[in-house]
Amino acid sequence: MRFVISLLLMFLCVGAVSAETAESTAATAETRSRVYINRSFSLGGWMSMGNSESQSLNSNFSLRRYQPWGREVSARGSLYHSSTPSSKFLRLTASLRYAYYLGKSFNNYYQVRMSYSAYNSAQNEDFRLIPAVGLAYWIINEKDAEWQVEGAVGYEKSYIIGSYRNDAAVLELGTYLRLGDFSNDLNIYAGVNDSDNYRVSNSAAYRLRINKHYYFRVSLTNEYDNQPPVGWQKSDTYISVGIQYYFWYNFQPR
Repeated sequence: MRFVISLLLMFLCVGAVSAETAESTAATAETRSRVYINRSFSLGGWMSMGNSESQSLNSNFSLRRYQPWGREVSARGSLYHSSTPSSKFLRLTASLRYAYYLGKSFNNYYQVRMSYSAYNSAQNEDFRLIPAVGLAYWIINEKDAEWQVEGAVGYEKSYIIGSYRNDAAVLELGTYLRLGDFSNDLNIYAGVNDSDNYRVSNSAAYRLRINKHYYFRVSLTNEYDNQPPVGWQKSDTYISVGIQYYFWYNFQPR
């Protein structure tokens, strides 16, 4: 009798585990087939320290469309602008990225970054364009926490008035960390053939929820160029405060 009862319990346990595994597999398959879209736009005030010490309005935007274990397309940009009788400043950045996943955590990405800076006159302009290809790895990829590291090889095209610099191959290293409403984005650009030609950019941000879609956002960005154009300082710091609109949804493609 005990043997029969033990056998029945064993079958029940195996059946429960099998049902749970099947349910988990079905849930995973459904999650992998869904498409997720994140959109955000922020507008606020900013102040800078470095090549330009001024304050005015700034804006940031981001758009990300991705499918777990599938493909990802994202675009990001920022604009800092001020104009006074004594000084003018413009800082514009943008990036476009396409990636496809090589399993759950690795992805191969193709990316183009652009940056443009100008202050006081047309003789102080810095334009850079960097197409790159690389690999990224998600150490953590959860709803409330994300951590990704990446590395890429690119080719920097630069146009700098008042300073001569050759176009060169660059190595890009980066890491992105998000814990709840805090995020930090660190990127390093180093010349492949010139160890003294490197730049570091770090941006930290924190947002405080106002309602379902609106947040109060504070960010601190520091950019360091070891070989800046002639007459430019090596370091720039931007502090911005504003309101962010964030919208997130997902759907099951047909």
